[in-house]
Amino acid sequence: MFGQKKRDSVNAPQNMWQNKVLMKTGITLFVTAGLGYWVIYGLLNPKITVRYNDYAIDTAVAWLENADRQDFDACRKNIVASNGWFDWYVQDRKSLGTVKSRSLAVRQELPNVVTGGMKRYELKFNSQFSKSSPNRNVSERMIIETDGYTQFKVFATSYWFSGNVNWLNRPSTADEKLRAMAVTEDVFMRIDARDIAFFKQKYAEWAQQPDYFDWNKYLAMNAKNPKTIIDLCEILSKGKSASREFTNLKTKFLNGRTGYEDVEVSYIFSIKINEKLQKFRVTVFIDRDLYQNKSAEWRFIYLDFFEEEKEKQK
Repeated sequence: MFGQKKRDSVNAPQNMWQNKVLMKTGITLFVTAGLGYWVIYGLLNPKITVRYNDYAIDTAVAWLENADRQDFDACRKNIVASNGWFDWYVQDRKSLGTVKSRSLAVRQELPNVVTGGMKRYELKFNSQFSKSSPNRNVSERMIIETDGYTQFKVFATSYWFSGNVNWLNRPSTADEKLRAMAVTEDVFMRIDARDIAFFKQKYAEWAQQPDYFDWNKYLAMNAKNPKTIIDLCEILSKGKSASREFTNLKTKFLNGRTGYEDVEVSYIFSIKINEKLQKFRVTVFIDRDLYQNKSAEWRFIYLDFFEEEKEKQK
C-alpha cells in the first residue's frame, strides 16, 4: 500500500499535466468549432452590405441577401410580377455565384409615382461576385416602392457589368435578322436624307428612359451634338456613293446577364470623292432588352464608322 501511494504521488504531476493538456485541447476544439460554425453560417447567410438606418435601403438589402441565399420564394413575396422579369432575375442571380461585396452607390426618389403614402425609389449597388473577374463590378439596380415603415415592393431588379464586359456571340435566327435589318434600313434611310433631327430625337428619347446602365450622360450629349452622324453625313455629301454592301451581322449577349442582347450590323460605303474611291465601314448598333418586356423589339442605339481603305479610280 505504501508503494502504491508512492507511485500515485509520483504520477500526480504527470496526471495534472495530462488533464491540463486535455482541457486546453477541448477548449481549442470548442473555439474552433464555434468559429467554424460562424464561418459556415456567414457563408450560408451572407450580410455583405452594411445597414444604413434607412428603411428603404435596409429592406432592399435584406431582399438582396435572400437572393444571395437563393431563397427566391422569400423574394417573390415582395415583387410586383409584371412581364415576368423575376424569372430573368433568378437566372441572372444564379449565374453570378457568391456575393463578395456590395455597397450603395445611388439612392434617388422617383417623383412621378406617389400613391397612398408610397414612394418609389431607384437604388444602385456596386457589387462583386465570385463568378465575375476581380476588376469587374456588377451594378445591381432596383426599383422599389415603400411607405418608409412597413410596406415594401420590388418593381424590377437588373444587373449590368462595369469594367471588362464579357460579350459572347451566338448565331442569329432568320427572324431576328429580318427584324434587325429592318431597323438598320430605317437608320440608313435617315442618313441618306441627312435627317440629323431624327437621331437627336432618338438620343433624347433614350435619355428620358430609366437609366439602367449609366448611359444617359452620353446620350444627352449626343442629342445636343450627334457628331458621328454629322461627320458621316458630311462625308456622304462630298461625293457620289454607290450601293451599300452588307458585310456582317453579329448578335451578342452578356455572360451572366440574360434578357439583354446587342446586334451590330456592318455595311461598306463606297464613295467617289475627287476622282478617288474611298471605302467606309459603317456599323449600326441596336439592342433589345427582354428583362422587363419579353416582346421587346430591336431598337437603334448609335452608330460608328471609319475609313477602311482607299483605291485609285481606274
